[in-house]
Amino acid sequence: MPEKKFILKLQEAYILELKKHASILFLFVLIVQAFALFGGTGLLAYEETLAAPIAKQVDSLTSDERRENSLVTNIIRNQGFEKNDSHGAPDDWSCWGSYYRLVNRTYTANVHGGLQSCYMEVKPTSQFGSDVSTSNWLSTYPDLTNSLTLDAYYYIDSNPGIGQNGHIYTYLYLSSPSGSKYLYYYLSYGSDISRTNQTNYAYFMLNSSLMTWNNLNRDIIADYQSVFGSASGVFVWAIYFRVNGQYGAETITSMTIDDVSIKDEGVTEYINNGNFESPSGSYWGGQSEGVAEVTPSPDCTEGSQSTNLTAWALGDDFSANVYVGQYFNWPAGIFARSAGTCVVEFDWKYTGTQNGGSQQQSYFSVSLQNNSIYHEIYYYLASETASLPSNNTYSTYMYANGFNTQNEWIHSTFDLFECIDQVRMYNMSIYNMNIYVYSGEYANSTVTQLVDDFKVLTYPTADPGFEEDWYWDSYTTITGWSPTGSGYPYRNQTRDAHTGNWAANLTAYGSTTTGLERYMFTPIDNSVFTDFWWKLDRIEGSGAAYSYIQLTFDNLYYLYYIIGAQQASFVNNSNSAFYLVQGFNTTDIWYNVERNITHDLDAVFGAKTWNMTRVQVYAYATGGGEISVIYDDMDFVDAIPPEILWVNTVTSPALYYEAVQIATAATDNLAGVREVSIHASSNGGSIWDEYSTIEVGPGLYEGWIPAHDYGITMLYYIEAIDWCGQTEIDDNGGVYYSYFIDDNIAPIINLSLPEAAAIVSDSVHFLADAEDVGSGIHYVEFYVGTSLINTDYSEPYEYFWNSRSVGNGSHTVTAIAYDGASMQQSDSVIIDVQNDIAPPVLSTVLINPSHPVYDEPVSVTVAVTDISGVDNVTLFYRFGTLPIQEVVMTRSGALYIGQIPAADWDTTVQYWVVAYDTYGIASSMSPLSYVVDDIQLPTLSVLGPPTTQALTDFIQFTITGSDEGSGLAEIVMSVDGVEVFTSTISPAVVNWSSATVENGLHTLTFEVSDGAGNTASVELEYLVDNPVGFGVISHVLNSLLRDYGFVIGASTIIILFAVIKIVQHKRHQS
Repeated sequence: MPEKKFILKLQEAYILELKKHASILFLFVLIVQAFALFGGTGLLAYEETLAAPIAKQVDSLTSDERRENSLVTNIIRNQGFEKNDSHGAPDDWSCWGSYYRLVNRTYTANVHGGLQSCYMEVKPTSQFGSDVSTSNWLSTYPDLTNSLTLDAYYYIDSNPGIGQNGHIYTYLYLSSPSGSKYLYYYLSYGSDISRTNQTNYAYFMLNSSLMTWNNLNRDIIADYQSVFGSASGVFVWAIYFRVNGQYGAETITSMTIDDVSIKDEGVTEYINNGNFESPSGSYWGGQSEGVAEVTPSPDCTEGSQSTNLTAWALGDDFSANVYVGQYFNWPAGIFARSAGTCVVEFDWKYTGTQNGGSQQQSYFSVSLQNNSIYHEIYYYLASETASLPSNNTYSTYMYANGFNTQNEWIHSTFDLFECIDQVRMYNMSIYNMNIYVYSGEYANSTVTQLVDDFKVLTYPTADPGFEEDWYWDSYTTITGWSPTGSGYPYRNQTRDAHTGNWAANLTAYGSTTTGLERYMFTPIDNSVFTDFWWKLDRIEGSGAAYSYIQLTFDNLYYLYYIIGAQQASFVNNSNSAFYLVQGFNTTDIWYNVERNITHDLDAVFGAKTWNMTRVQVYAYATGGGEISVIYDDMDFVDAIPPEILWVNTVTSPALYYEAVQIATAATDNLAGVREVSIHASSNGGSIWDEYSTIEVGPGLYEGWIPAHDYGITMLYYIEAIDWCGQTEIDDNGGVYYSYFIDDNIAPIINLSLPEAAAIVSDSVHFLADAEDVGSGIHYVEFYVGTSLINTDYSEPYEYFWNSRSVGNGSHTVTAIAYDGASMQQSDSVIIDVQNDIAPPVLSTVLINPSHPVYDEPVSVTVAVTDISGVDNVTLFYRFGTLPIQEVVMTRSGALYIGQIPAADWDTTVQYWVVAYDTYGIASSMSPLSYVVDDIQLPTLSVLGPPTTQALTDFIQFTITGSDEGSGLAEIVMSVDGVEVFTSTISPAVVNWSSATVENGLHTLTFEVSDGAGNTASVELEYLVDNPVGFGVISHVLNSLLRDYGFVIGASTIIILFAVIKIVQHKRHQS
């Protein structure tokens, strides 16, 4: 900031020059002192302004803008309440409070007549008032033209303060053509009380006895005329009775009154309820109050003490109140023309018993007024009802921050422009500020309000640009400054302004003085420069004339900057120092008085602690002299920015879900710290966010950087700004302060599948719901027992697990979620694995046919069952020693059917079945076998004579046998059961000699057998009749055999003779 750097260099230049010319300055001061000591005249105190700037052009500022770094500082004396008067009230503050006083208008313990009287007593405090009173305003005002008598009875119970301000009196309030008049009757007093009649006041010193009823009987007309003369046109309006105790003495002064009367000659009574017999004590005023005090308290926020405002009600309807305040004059009070130009800040701690009703409260009030309206702004600090009165034309009510906070120090800051802007009350003077406390109206209700470090931060001259223009009279020609000397036309506002709309014009001629001044209290150090602007319109004539700016310090030392002068001399002395400004006596150019105040003071008076108490601009002319000067922008500049004493560093990682508290300490040499802010960046400094702080103690500030996402490195620095706009930054030497955003909260995980205690089998769905709002879910692991079975890096976090990889029974399934910060959390369930581990069940295998035979396939049928389902049933078989063959059996309902191809007779066929369930578990049977059988009879044919023919001689039979299955084994011929022929060859020709048997019937059996033992046979009965003539018979038989014959087969027998019976025989099969 170039302005700041310039002023700092300017300050350094002053100091260097001061050191460089120390001996010359010392000699110069000695010369000045010598001239002053010896009455020298004509020496003009003048120091070459080595570092003062040259004439400047007019700045283009608006009417509400002030020069950058213009001093805004506290203007309140004793802001920390460190100084007190002898009674404990803070110095330089106005304060007032209630004290114990009682008015009982229905008193019965002591009466003059009737049943009731009025009793009053007062017990002063060391700080506040000492009186109690009651009054009666007449409903009809009697005049003093005829007789008028005051008659009253009073009983003075005690007056321990006689001789020490203790006094009791009554008075009549009258109106007259010449104004209000008062007739005082002093009933009890000491020698310290003396009164002298005045224009409007008449005193009758009566003095009365204590502890007895006294009668006051006065001719009102006579008393009036004895002091004021004619009573014509005079009326009685009211009567008062007052008890004053000894100021500061904690003793009770009391009086009882009764039977009060004002009557005229017509016996008309003008006092209503003068005998106090009304049940409510009507027509009589007066208020009972509790006790309040303002005392120092060691409970404070700065320095060694605060001020304590305490008010407590001693009984019902004994409410107490107290206030402390500051008065700023009117109309030249203080002003809030824009934000930051008038700020009030203070610390407060409230404690209330919460039993006082609607009147137990505390507030800070600001009084504003212009020439047409009055307005009061109330910032409520606490209220038992927690509600505010309604706003109206004259009052605005607001809640202060920390409203109704008990037993805790609160720091409040009120930018009065913001409030004025809100209520639209512009062009008004802020002339009064108070903090009020009310106890409430019920017994023992108490409020304690501590206040500390009360500051009003504004421009020392309140209206440095003379812009306030809403009030004018011939003397107060410029609203914001107090006038001195002659008024209009010597002192005016002018449009010929350096900045803004107005400036102040002082013109002196014809032996006049005129000026403007502002009183203040502003500590000054070596960082404060003047920043005054002036333009000399003219200085001329034959007489003396001059104009200057005067700064007063501690009401004792005076620093003059001479703008122009003729026929005048200024001599430094022990209280006054004079400097000619750059551009001295130059007209028609705006010049700037930019001086280091401390340098100019120390150069003449030596080093001291300086408090500026007044600024004045002044013009003087006498004889034929004349001078006219325009003044504007009477500012001061603070050249030193705030100092940031320390910044706490975040040494451990911050957490993503928590705001980070940043603490710092800052101070300012003079103006005070206006604000301290935290600037933070979450993106490496590309974008900065600003966060405010609050002052938690003198110079201690705390603020919060909101929570940010995990993994970010936050950068931050501190900026402090004083009330002059000077800025200081602590950015840790340019590398910034920093901290890392961490995550210390484990993820949230819920193993939603499988459910706890679930009975599972086969493929099991693992599903986990995982969440981490901080660093996020990195991955999820699934465990069965202690075995890691899967890691999933993305949602959904799931896995399908083959439960057959473990044995049946209880198993623990665990899901573990890991976040980005390596925090982990797990969830587990116990499941029951119940897989089908039994092989399929095979029933008895059936074959069809049950006795397989050659040339026919064999159907194999088996029933297979399995809990989990049958996947495959395979039939295995082998013919003899040939390779094993397999056939997938076909399902038919619950049965599985396979077929073994046909095999040759006598083939040994081995077969077995293997079944697989859906999980590949096999069940097999032991091999079975069968031998391919032959149950078909062989075929048999016999070619021979018919059975009707008698046999003789040799007979030829042709026997033919065959078998496709097991083959022909043997052909046998038997006669009467005796085997006579065998052959294994077919056809077989048998030439049987019938002569081998006797003649007669004989059974011839023909039989063929196959390899399987199946036989086919036929029995034929023949008559053997071998005649003697054998040849003839043989001839006949041969002829018949040639013509006939028969065949016997396995399935067909051709019988030529019905008597033939075929015999079939199959081998026994097992």
